Amino acid sequence: GTYVDILAVVTAIHPPADSGAHALQIVEALDENKQLFKIQCHGELQHHGIQLHLNDTPFLVRGLTVLRHAVGNNALVLELTAFSTATQSPRDVSLAEQLADFNTRI
Repeated sequence: GTYVDILAVVTAIHPPADSGAHALQIVEALDENKQLFKIQCHGELQHHGIQLHLNDTPFLVRGLTVLRHAVGNNALVLELTAFSTATQSPRDVSLAEQLADFNTRI
């Protein structure tokens, strides 16, 4: 499979993070080019150690699997894997700079 990393802002979480255990949680996010992503997570994000919140703070998610490529206005559908990580404050200097730069453009 193809793995990707994204810089984006969360626009929706279905079902909401505090609504109890669910088989599938979907995070909708936009990158700086307004590309819509739908990130699928089997079980809740917290169970995978992923903390994403519905706010204006950009985040970096690494190690996502591409399930379905974007066609027209459709979202690129991605899936969290056991190797996926998410952060709003990466330790790597170049990634932190990219995130800060992205934050100034949104």
